[in-house]
Amino acid sequence: MLDDTSDTLVGQKAFLDRLKSSCILTAQVSSIRHRVRGYERVLVATALFATLGITGFAAPSSGDDAHITVGPIGILGIPEETAQLVASLQDPEERTSGGIRVILGKLANQSVVLCQVGFGKVNAGMAAALLIQKFSPSAIIFTGNAGALNPNYIQGDVVLATDLAEYDFGQLSNGSFAPWQTRSPISRINNPLWFHPAPWLLSAALKSVPSVQLIRADTRPEVRDPKICEGAIVTGDTFVSDASKVQELRTNFNADGVEMEGAAVAQICSQYGIPLLVIRSITDRADGSSYTDYHNFVRIAAQNSSAFVIAILNQLQSQGSAKNPREVNHWLLAFELAFSEGSPYALEFGDLHTLSYEVNEQISAVVLQKIISISLDELAAAKIGFHIMPGARQHNPIVPSGQLEIATDEVRARATLDVIGYLAQQGLVIGSSKGSAGNRMGLEILGRNGDLLKDRARLSELWNAFLAAEPKLLTGFSGIHESDQAGILIIDTGGAWLTGHASDLSVKFPEIGSTLPVSLSGTLFFFSYIEAENDWTSRADGADYIDDLVWLGFKKVAQDIPRHKRAIEQTIRDAIAKFAPLLKGRSMGTLGVEPEPLFRRQEYPNPRE
Repeated sequence: MLDDTSDTLVGQKAFLDRLKSSCILTAQVSSIRHRVRGYERVLVATALFATLGITGFAAPSSGDDAHITVGPIGILGIPEETAQLVASLQDPEERTSGGIRVILGKLANQSVVLCQVGFGKVNAGMAAALLIQKFSPSAIIFTGNAGALNPNYIQGDVVLATDLAEYDFGQLSNGSFAPWQTRSPISRINNPLWFHPAPWLLSAALKSVPSVQLIRADTRPEVRDPKICEGAIVTGDTFVSDASKVQELRTNFNADGVEMEGAAVAQICSQYGIPLLVIRSITDRADGSSYTDYHNFVRIAAQNSSAFVIAILNQLQSQGSAKNPREVNHWLLAFELAFSEGSPYALEFGDLHTLSYEVNEQISAVVLQKIISISLDELAAAKIGFHIMPGARQHNPIVPSGQLEIATDEVRARATLDVIGYLAQQGLVIGSSKGSAGNRMGLEILGRNGDLLKDRARLSELWNAFLAAEPKLLTGFSGIHESDQAGILIIDTGGAWLTGHASDLSVKFPEIGSTLPVSLSGTLFFFSYIEAENDWTSRADGADYIDDLVWLGFKKVAQDIPRHKRAIEQTIRDAIAKFAPLLKGRSMGTLGVEPEPLFRRQEYPNPRE
């Protein structure tokens, strides 16, 4: 029962292999504090993809099951919590790799490699990296036990983790803790705050639920039978046995369970582009009795989580062979002509956002077209289309946003962002690619009748209504055209959305649609995400973009693009003289003060590496 690119081909390929299928983040995350909900997440994943009528979410048309498990399925867990899986292995072959016990075999007719790990984030992360490097698994399932933060959970319940985060990575200042996003040494870009399971793995888990028989841990008649629930899990290097810590984690993260390994494994898998699913069975309430309860219930809880893992493997086996997912090669790059604080353009030209939308749009179109032409020529990327469309950040005025569609690989797409960001002197430029391999959620909201983007007053009213909805997840949008329909795209660039909160937000669209005469349809998708940035206040020469191009393998491009600056400066002057002849830099706003960008970096002050 379920309740809840490179100057050499070699260099380019090497980096592409490192970045393949990874999803990277940014943008400001306003807060992770949300209201505490004392109920179980009921059919959360199903609710996310259910059609809700006037403004609901429609399920993605691409099948969640269109994946083939080419390599073995990796299984990770603490020895005590994976003993039943080891006993159930067919044709086991035991090895030692890097000092870690590894057993190859079959479970549910599925080739697996089971790796037993030590307690804590470092041990789990080490084992995950070793498993990925030595055995190239098609996916990893981490199984084991957890303490309950959700008051409705009981011992024996099994939690399918829809969200995973570290609760002890961040900054402690004046008694207040602010979580930070981790930073990938592979991509040199921040990871998401919350990690999510691969949609096709989640789909297999949901389908397998009815076949799972759970054992009661508490046999008292007044205690209900254990159930499989969906929930958010937080990870830290502490065995939590304190009621006040339970309340803190529940309040600050709205988490349902706590353990010591899951999010660390999720980080490693995300950085290597390996799909992950985390299964946890509840042993205790993470309060003062949790140490005793853990040892009393660990075997029963482990049996329940192991039963679920075997059911998932059976489901994956029954799905059979399918076509491998295509490598991502279609990217949407978003940027605007907003000169960042400290940049030479900001000093000379000021703030274009003080102009009317129409004048700003005319200037932006001329300048951005010139920048795009140079970028595509330098990087030999194939242009699909370019549009100037409305975009906004929170309650700031709607402004022109450039949307460039290109067909290329991820490395070249990111290098294109570097060139655009450098020549447009922006602080941050972003890119996304829609598909089931991504781990960023995003909403496409399309107008069913008429062009949603033409009436900017109505669009502003609609956006402000969305911003007022609870939970407050939205920070900005960019305009899009999809299947001859106009709409807006909202991406969780910071990786801060909880699956359950995205579901909660979805139910707000019918009531918003009923108050405004706008007919809408909304769909939740997963996106791969890339970014490029430069801190112009400290690096007024745009060196961050240049350094990134060199690191990506485009040394010649990095050497060439500075010579284009004078041409762009003259293009800006000519466009201003034509469309805003009375404009003077100092009359456009406070000199050197950056306007609110369309997309902003997350608020956590991560130390640079």
